[in-house]
Amino acid sequence: MLTNATALHACLYCGTRTSAPGPYCCEACRLLSDTGWTQSLPEEPILAPYKSFEDAALARSFNHSSDPSQNFYEFFVEGLQCSSCVHLLESMPEFFSGVLDARLNFASSHLLLKTRPDLTLAQLLTWIHRMGYEAHPLVSRQDLSRRLRREDRDQMRRLGIAGAAAGNIMLLTVGIYAGASPELSRAFHWISLILFLPVALYAALPIYRSAWSGLKTRSFNVDVPLTLAFWAGSAASIWNLVRGEGSIYFDSSAGFLFLILISRWLLKKSQRRWIESPVLELPWTKHHLRVRAGDRIRLSAGQWVPVDGVLLSEASDFDTSWVTGESLPRESVPGAAVLAGFRALSDDVVVEARSSVADSSLARQQQEAESHALGKSPRLGQFDVAARWLLGGVTGLAVLILLLGPSLLGLSADQAFERALSLLIVACPCALAFGGPLAYAAAIRRAARDGILVKNTETFDRLRACRHLVFDKTGTLTEGRLQLVSQVPALVPDWVRELVLALEKNSTHPVAQAFRASWPDVSEHALNVHDVHEVPGEKVFGVFEGRLYSLKKPLDTGASGLRVVLEQDMAPRAEFVFEDQLRPEAREVLSSLADRFGLHISSGDRDERVYAMVRELRVPGLEGQGDRSPAQKIEDVQAHAPCVMIGDGLNDSGALAAADVGICMKGSIERGLRTANVYFMEPGLRPLLKLVRIDERLQLLLRRNLSFALAYNIGAGAAALLGLVTPLTAAVLMPLSSVLILLSTWEASR
Repeated sequence: MLTNATALHACLYCGTRTSAPGPYCCEACRLLSDTGWTQSLPEEPILAPYKSFEDAALARSFNHSSDPSQNFYEFFVEGLQCSSCVHLLESMPEFFSGVLDARLNFASSHLLLKTRPDLTLAQLLTWIHRMGYEAHPLVSRQDLSRRLRREDRDQMRRLGIAGAAAGNIMLLTVGIYAGASPELSRAFHWISLILFLPVALYAALPIYRSAWSGLKTRSFNVDVPLTLAFWAGSAASIWNLVRGEGSIYFDSSAGFLFLILISRWLLKKSQRRWIESPVLELPWTKHHLRVRAGDRIRLSAGQWVPVDGVLLSEASDFDTSWVTGESLPRESVPGAAVLAGFRALSDDVVVEARSSVADSSLARQQQEAESHALGKSPRLGQFDVAARWLLGGVTGLAVLILLLGPSLLGLSADQAFERALSLLIVACPCALAFGGPLAYAAAIRRAARDGILVKNTETFDRLRACRHLVFDKTGTLTEGRLQLVSQVPALVPDWVRELVLALEKNSTHPVAQAFRASWPDVSEHALNVHDVHEVPGEKVFGVFEGRLYSLKKPLDTGASGLRVVLEQDMAPRAEFVFEDQLRPEAREVLSSLADRFGLHISSGDRDERVYAMVRELRVPGLEGQGDRSPAQKIEDVQAHAPCVMIGDGLNDSGALAAADVGICMKGSIERGLRTANVYFMEPGLRPLLKLVRIDERLQLLLRRNLSFALAYNIGAGAAALLGLVTPLTAAVLMPLSSVLILLSTWEASR
């Protein structure tokens, strides 16, 4: 019988619960916890390549911040290898005084830094260089795209050179194996060496640089053993060629490097497929608009404003719900500011652009969300732990085989070298390093396709640990729209309805909206009601024909619905009852989640109405509390921790922030993602059910990716140790684990 007897302890740096031996969950955490790390690096002045960035005018051209109290820079970073690089660079605020925040998009190599204004751009570039990376400041997203294209071209050149050299060396090797004379074989070997030199001296340079960066920062990354294997094979081949005896591995080494480069190219493309594509697909991006500041845009009703700009045409109505969270249209006059994300409700609207599409306020919010999307996650740390131990174990075994193979196993020196080389090549932990980030990226993209914006990968880890769901009532379990359900008298005279609409003419209260929706054929201008005043949330009153009329809630509000009384000179004249309708899918969704979570309602509405809703839902185990203030909602969340809170991004912001996972169902995207972890772009509760199912599929995918990678590496490593895999075969098999991870993630993301 299996028992969960694994002892867990908390990582001393990040607090992740891990069973890995030692005080840290991964190598990055060990490095980051070393408070003397920056002091151990050589103190360098501003490096020569960065001297020009000390110029204040030049630095300002790269500063994207409009806030004088801080600078905001974007960089393209070379030399990224795995999620440990993300952890290391995002911890810059802990190591370097003046860095306020650091966010890295691994797939696009896009680093965002917020700093104090006294910190120069040249200092930042020098510090990043000291950490083992090369950073290039960016002026715009187009600049990032150019950097990515340049990197792609460089990769393709190296890949082409390695592929051409490996192919020709293989042809020469076939001739040698086919029975060429000793003199001709030796000539072929020398020609192979000449073909091999561009591979060793040019195509392999990124791997060398990565290995050196790892050693410089005392982090043993995957390219360290790869470099050792490549150099060992190359050195042994050259030595054996010079002395005229022994095995020569130019074909294996060139093929090995070519396959590494092509597998990394495929991985990078796949990462961009899942990670770099926008978290939030803006409606106008599919039209590939190229708008610059100063351009004029003409919009028809229903079209989106793609940039920040100024209205030039006559007064127009806009739907601003995406940006402001307001459900009612907003009228803008000529000269008024309009923002990206507004939707025109009038025809022939002309806007002058004050930004490009990529530099609009909404695009910046999108970029901010993307920069947080793949930050550090405790589960990602488990992949780092597995990769680190596999890397150390493979390197240690290779050294033991090389040193002890001849004496303990009876191998010749050449056989021991070949087995050690094959092991270093075939048991590459690349798939472990990328399996986790790819799985999380696939989950985030899948959620986005379903109208769910997830702020970061840690949200899924927290959701997995939650055992309770706490719901707000109004606008969450209900539709948030009041409906007139009854009135006294049953037949209200036309003049009374006209009077009510005249009193509510300028009100945006839900009761006023419900009156207008119930009586669409009644004019609010039919009666001359004057001196109209509104006391928000309490009453509205005015004078008609010398009498005072008011609409207000009675002291005894009752348990069924919201009652509003029309009074004439303080005496009741009519009564109206409104109800907020339960969402039609609420019972189905809550019933589906009842087996996994404890269900609770925490509402500011009256106790009687909350209890009535609990009875109406008829979901086993559902509990409800009413008359809860914002502070009491926070207490409810804390009492049921770890829990998920689902509510309104404005009224429930405190409870959303206090919850382990906060889910915002309405309001502006910016405000919602500021206080919550998840934002539902689609109305209703069904996105909650989709989010839970996406999280369940993610956990299965993580386990599957980890199992695939470990099974492959253990099996292939054992075959190499037993001499069943030659260095050339190992070079062919090496990308297989990465291919398995890609296929696994692709299948799960469909």
